[in-house]
Amino acid sequence: MGSGNMALWGYVNINVMKRNVIAFIVAILSAVNASAFDDVSTAYSFLDITSSSHVYGLGGVNVSLIDDDINIVEQNPALLGPELGSQLGVNYMRYIGSSNFAGVKYGHSAGTHGAWAASMQYFGYGEMKSTDVTGSVTGTFSPKDICFSGTYSHDITTALRGGVTLKGIYSDYEAYSAFALAVDLGLNYYDGDNDMSLSLVVTNLGGQLKRFNEVYERLPVDVRIGWSQG
Repeated sequence: MGSGNMALWGYVNINVMKRNVIAFIVAILSAVNASAFDDVSTAYSFLDITSSSHVYGLGGVNVSLIDDDINIVEQNPALLGPELGSQLGVNYMRYIGSSNFAGVKYGHSAGTHGAWAASMQYFGYGEMKSTDVTGSVTGTFSPKDICFSGTYSHDITTALRGGVTLKGIYSDYEAYSAFALAVDLGLNYYDGDNDMSLSLVVTNLGGQLKRFNEVYERLPVDVRIGWSQG
């Protein structure tokens, strides 16, 4: 009788967990359906540029890559875990023209089932000329974007992990500046026996708190599904 009750309890818990995971996914997709596919501008397209050379070599996007590298956490907050221990990552990339991108990330375990990370990413586009309405050069300016982020992840089960990243995005273009908040939500399922990783990520949910001018610039919200297998 006791073992039967334990089996029933385990069955009920598994079903509850599955319902919670399904509800979480539905909530994500509902939020995206409500705000993502209306009118997406390119003002924040720099958010899609990876700082990981590993991911860059794989095409620039990979939300299911399992690796001992703190820099891949930007792809999916659920890729962060206590198994990474304490890591510091520094990156620099010379991009198109005179653009320079650089950043730093630090992550640390939070108990046996969680982890946190903090990062700062700088996007500088070099020196540009400023002109008046007649086209006369009045000086120079250096436009830039800076993204500060904090990430937390936690094991839902032994194979399933969820994560969230909160991002503060500051932009400064000559006389104009803006500030936005965004959230990335991610899930990762990892089967170690078959070296299989499945991920679902929704990126850049949020919006501007301070606009450049009267025009509202939307964030590049995206839904990404990935599968990696060794």
